[in-house]
Amino acid sequence: MPPTIDRRAITLLAAVFLAVTTGCSPGTTAPTPTPVRGTLTVKGQPAGGATVVFHPTSESGQKASGRTEANGEFRLTTVRASDGAVPGEYAVTVAGSDASPTPPVQSAP
Repeated sequence: MPPTIDRRAITLLAAVFLAVTTGCSPGTTAPTPTPVRGTLTVKGQPAGGATVVFHPTSESGQKASGRTEANGEFRLTTVRASDGAVPGEYAVTVAGSDASPTPPVQSAP
């Protein structure tokens, strides 16, 4: 069974991103990414080796993604490494992880 990602944590991460970012500067042709970093956990444990992707919900948005370190920390990249994400609304997906659920303990017959 693949590890389950706590959807509440992803929703909270997206909400925090939206609350912290402010919008585009007037007079610019392309929005500037805002630094975004976070920590991904599965059942309270760091989820290393996962890919976190922010998919824009509007056609004018830009996708941003990052890979988690062994401690679960990640930084999003849109254009340049760790530049962040363009302010806006996103759907967030997480794929893969080194974290695996603990197998059930079986007793001897």
